[in-house]
Amino acid sequence: DVMPQEEMPQIMPAKREPICAEEERIETVRRRPGDSFDWTPLLGAVSFAAAPVSCFRHVPGHDVWSKVSVGMKVEVENTDCDRESQTTAAALGYVPHSFWVASLLRIQGYKGLLRYEGFDEDSSHDFWVNLCSSEVHHVGWCATRGKPLIPPKTIAKKYSDWKAFLTTRLSNARTLPTTFYNRLSESFKSRFRPGQQLEVVDKNRISQVKVATIQKIVGKRLYVRYYDDVDDNGFWCHEDSSLIHPVGWATTVGHRIAGPLHYMNRMGQANDAMIELLSDDATHDLFKMNFTYEEYYLDGKVSNFKVGMKLEAIDPLNLSSICVATVMAVLKFGYMMIRIDFYDPVANGTDWFCYHEKSPCIFPVGFCAKNDIQLIPPAGYTPNKFNWDDYLSNTGSPAAGEELFNMEVPNHKFQVGMKIECADLMDPRLVCVATISRVVGRLLKVHFDGWEDEYDQWLDSESPDIFPVGWCVMVKHRLEGPKVSAPVRPLAVKKRSKKKMRGRRAGMKSQTSPVSVKADKEAGSRVTRGDRRSDGMKFTQSISIKKEARHSEDEEELSGGESDISEQTNQTEHSDTSSSLAGTNIVDRIKPTTQSSSSTSPLSNPPSERKATSYINNSSVSSPKYIPRLNDTGNSPDIATVSSGTAT
Repeated sequence: DVMPQEEMPQIMPAKREPICAEEERIETVRRRPGDSFDWTPLLGAVSFAAAPVSCFRHVPGHDVWSKVSVGMKVEVENTDCDRESQTTAAALGYVPHSFWVASLLRIQGYKGLLRYEGFDEDSSHDFWVNLCSSEVHHVGWCATRGKPLIPPKTIAKKYSDWKAFLTTRLSNARTLPTTFYNRLSESFKSRFRPGQQLEVVDKNRISQVKVATIQKIVGKRLYVRYYDDVDDNGFWCHEDSSLIHPVGWATTVGHRIAGPLHYMNRMGQANDAMIELLSDDATHDLFKMNFTYEEYYLDGKVSNFKVGMKLEAIDPLNLSSICVATVMAVLKFGYMMIRIDFYDPVANGTDWFCYHEKSPCIFPVGFCAKNDIQLIPPAGYTPNKFNWDDYLSNTGSPAAGEELFNMEVPNHKFQVGMKIECADLMDPRLVCVATISRVVGRLLKVHFDGWEDEYDQWLDSESPDIFPVGWCVMVKHRLEGPKVSAPVRPLAVKKRSKKKMRGRRAGMKSQTSPVSVKADKEAGSRVTRGDRRSDGMKFTQSISIKKEARHSEDEEELSGGESDISEQTNQTEHSDTSSSLAGTNIVDRIKPTTQSSSSTSPLSNPPSERKATSYINNSSVSSPKYIPRLNDTGNSPDIATVSSGTAT
């Protein structure tokens, strides 16, 4: 039963990659999910279609996702094996882990459906994994780490010569590049770090920005806290968000700002000189913009938008609505302040909001009519009786010409019906299960599953607030599931009216319309989606927020959430009929999580698919049985035809 060492076909080992400190830890995501929503039961449905990772330019792995394709081979932990060698393994001082080759059958966002080689058409043991997790490896990874390739117990007796079987199956096949996880790891790193100071839109007064500090980072999402916030009621936003700006931005463009006295004095001194930057100041090179300052002050470009011009814009206080709007002020470098005409004007301009002239959230007059979108008219008008020509004539206002807007449509590949994960921008601590319900050029209408259309959000196709399926579990961010309707009680109760909050998690909702929003605004506050943990941003004029109470599961995850080697030993399985693969070349396997220098502990335990072990020791396997070493070479993802060589 034991195969002697002998010359066998192999591919020459790839160039050795640098080894990171955490290289031997495998953080599996094939475990039972906690309180975060788990996509797995839905992924196999014929009608289920997740938006491809390639659609999201801001997410980890976008630049290397072209290397992932259906039919490719990978090495993955084999959870279908025996435990007979645990005692021996413990005596030898290492924890044995078995691996096997699998084929990628289907891709849904970050998720991949795998089937172990040897099961042929049998789908009974197929399983979903996150393809960007550190439990999935290129073919040849085991060879360079001295990890055993062990066929699944269920089919262990199906073939007498597994070496020949794998040689045939892997010849001319494709696998991941050896540098895949190195490059993936780099894409997890945030440009920012906790402790940096920046200027952020004031969630309680959207017409101004406030000085704030980054408290933590999860998956490139920043939790920022305002300088005067004693209750820690900051909010979450992505590092590419247009709601955050570098130190000195407000002074540079002429925007209203609130900050501590020493900060305001520093900005005041910069009116006639360069802004003095400190070590914790977030500088403009860290921020993503769709324009450059140089094109304005070097090329002499000036904005063609004028005060009083009319346009259509997404309401920043009600993202499901596109409304008639007015340019109220023109700032520097293409920025301008607009007001939504549906609301009654406020004398001090606190209802204005800053958009850049290249923003994808503003549109020319007639955009909604052209694309069959309901336009929210100004105060005093009804949608079915509003006419742009009459309104412009009655107000004596010019319409902003179409040539002033950014109407370029990127080749984004989003389609109606695709599933995504999306931040609820009315309470952006929450990332929720969502579906794309409309595509209008570069504009997407995102529907939160299980919720009424009034909660929908119009977002740009390049918005940093939408993510592929599997993003939350990958970065350890809680995912909110669809709303589940409460069962109707068969008891007769007296009918009564009641206020309804805009909330998802507890099943609360409101019949919020632009009219009701207007009424709330006039009363000094807006109906919010606040029926959830509330330390995040509620993008409103006036809100009341309570500090989040952390769950015990969250605390466990923040403290590490991983068991030690002794706890993992009893999960290790081994088969005496297996074939093992020893090797001396150690190549890098980067754990695809954010680095400690630029991120903090995760929010909560992520969902997972299958239970598996979490650690790998750097111990060679003493078994004399071998299976061909197959490494992809260079940048080519092809597994070359097996050639003759000597096992080492």
